[in-house]
Amino acid sequence: MNRNPALLFAILAFIYFLPSELFSQISGISASKSAAINVFPIPQKYAELEPTFNYSRSKYDFDGDSILLSSSISWRLTYGLTKEVELGLNTSSDFSMTCLSTKVQAYQKDKLALGAMAGFGMNLGNRVSGSDKDFVTGYGAGIIASYDLNPKNSIDLNLQYYKNIGSFDSFIINAEIGSYVLHEKWQLIFGFGYQTTSANPIVTLYPGLAIESAKNFILVFAPAITISGADLHTNPQTFGFGLSFTGIWH
Repeated sequence: MNRNPALLFAILAFIYFLPSELFSQISGISASKSAAINVFPIPQKYAELEPTFNYSRSKYDFDGDSILLSSSISWRLTYGLTKEVELGLNTSSDFSMTCLSTKVQAYQKDKLALGAMAGFGMNLGNRVSGSDKDFVTGYGAGIIASYDLNPKNSIDLNLQYYKNIGSFDSFIINAEIGSYVLHEKWQLIFGFGYQTTSANPIVTLYPGLAIESAKNFILVFAPAITISGADLHTNPQTFGFGLSFTGIWH
């Protein structure tokens, strides 16, 4: 096994979507893949703590070719309130932006399960504001569908509307398929996102990998690649990656 620290960091860093996206849609609740939320809450009285290390490279094609590089860390805390309900919190590393959310499993029959989610974002500081009206930055709701193709393959689909205060509203579709390989400890992931946040609808690809070989820890790797809809002013051409490390506690 190669234990070169630089190579290991480069491999582990290749993941997840951009921190700016985390606070323009519902976040904080659990997922079984990467970008798409699944129906099933975490077990009752269990908690998940997940730091995500993010890096992005965005290209602006005006006033010359400008490149914006950014890196950050965000935190997710999710708690199983009942067998059907979980509560979630997602926050930036400095706690300046936070999303509070909930997920409810409403229906399950055979291979299909349906649920609902809702949440709102808050501005907790580190900015100049004219009034307290900027405290709530947005709120949204959506529906969740999960379908098991067979014991090793599943699909998660989300439809979500998010109201951004003072900015573009968002209609968001996230869909992902996951397939377990290597003794059902490694899950290959491929998905896409469609988001009408800016003047042009944005299409993003989410390829990735989840490693579940440890009992109480999961690593998730999934780049976010903008393939369509980039515009000059509100949504640059972006490639992002990071590392999510999920700890499960009881």
